[in-house]
Amino acid sequence: MSRFANGILSKSAIGRREYVIASTVVIGLRLAVDYLVARFVFQQTLPLSYYVKPGFIIAFLDGGADAESGVFYTWMFTVALPFVFVGMLLSWKRAQDVGWNPLLCVFNLLTPLIWILTVTLAAAPQGFGRANSTQTIFEHYVSRNAVKRSFQAIIFSVAVSSGLVIIGTMLLSTYGGILFMGVPFVIGYAAGAVECAHGAERHDALRSSFVSFLLLGFVLMIGGLEGAICLLMAFPIALPFVYIGALSAVKEAEVRGARAAHGTIFMVIALIPVLQLSEAFTMPQPPLRQVTTAVIVNAPPTEVWRNVISFPQLAEPKELMFKAGIAYPINAEIDGRGVGAVRHCNFSTGSFVEPITEWDAPRRLRFSVTKQPPPMHELSPYNIHPRHLDGYLQCEKGQFQLVALPGSRTKLVGTTWYRDSIWPQQYWSIYSDNIIHSIHHRVLSHIKNLAEAGK
Repeated sequence: MSRFANGILSKSAIGRREYVIASTVVIGLRLAVDYLVARFVFQQTLPLSYYVKPGFIIAFLDGGADAESGVFYTWMFTVALPFVFVGMLLSWKRAQDVGWNPLLCVFNLLTPLIWILTVTLAAAPQGFGRANSTQTIFEHYVSRNAVKRSFQAIIFSVAVSSGLVIIGTMLLSTYGGILFMGVPFVIGYAAGAVECAHGAERHDALRSSFVSFLLLGFVLMIGGLEGAICLLMAFPIALPFVYIGALSAVKEAEVRGARAAHGTIFMVIALIPVLQLSEAFTMPQPPLRQVTTAVIVNAPPTEVWRNVISFPQLAEPKELMFKAGIAYPINAEIDGRGVGAVRHCNFSTGSFVEPITEWDAPRRLRFSVTKQPPPMHELSPYNIHPRHLDGYLQCEKGQFQLVALPGSRTKLVGTTWYRDSIWPQQYWSIYSDNIIHSIHHRVLSHIKNLAEAGK
């Protein structure tokens, strides 16, 4: 066995038989170690979904909604790293033998791509990639003229990425990491691969990639698929991956030749829908997030309470986000008193229906949310309603808490619990938390002004 292992490590490329044996051993060892650590260290059973979730790193980052689950998945991530490293090394060497880009080994970080890559590398014969005639397609159809070539690169990139966006959002209704990171990578790689067809410089590939990215946003907005606000929100997370994609195509063309970049792009394009489909079926329930905002009111709790349960119409908002289409509160009404009463908080896009679950006057008002309006009106030339406006940002409950302070003052605290089904959570929660904070501030400030004026 040691001679077998030394033979693999000493070679720059390994054959099918060696790859299958080594991969089987590595996978078996990892499954055994995962089971032992989960069972005897944490007294848990590692769910099968851990191995099919769309992204090994995503499983680590969004592994649990609570601290205990976070610790568990952090440990499992750490334990698996040596096996992932060995798997990447095997994939690198096997890709060399097949004739594919060795950088495909990074797919060992992503499930289910790790399984697709392993099976594909095990099945592909030696030199298959080098013999693949599709690698020369760009050389046949792409112009040698720099201007025409850039035009072709942009059109090809936008056409491919538009199709991937439609598959993800319209057909699969997934707004996840593949949409906001994988598709931008394809934008950059596709434009860069076409530019490299006849030896373009790095700045040509980067320019065409960036123009493709902007043009895709314009196409999505003019086509009525997305609004300007959501596109602007996605810009910061997507742009770096456009750059990485373009740079990857350029580097591959420089190191392995333009044909290598051409061959890889078809595989990358084909894998994106597979990942999107995986996300659609394995996306975990988003964690319950909590946003809390507080103000100090120069009035006693009894005075504040009257304006908490219902309040008259607010002034028109001055904040740019509300003027651009984000839903904002207008007024609040209530039917009945006590637990079982139904509060309606009316927003610019519709009404929240809030049955009262706790009535502790004048200290605490808690309610659930049984119905809510869209979170925004999209800024668009048309009256559009993208799918992410329905059920992706879901408020579950809310609370007003009144704390009596010396000098007939009140600390008024507003809290909202919600789930956001747009991923990656670490990025999109920045927007959602701040939007809810702004809504809280608008309502709490209005209540403060009413209570202090004695209205």
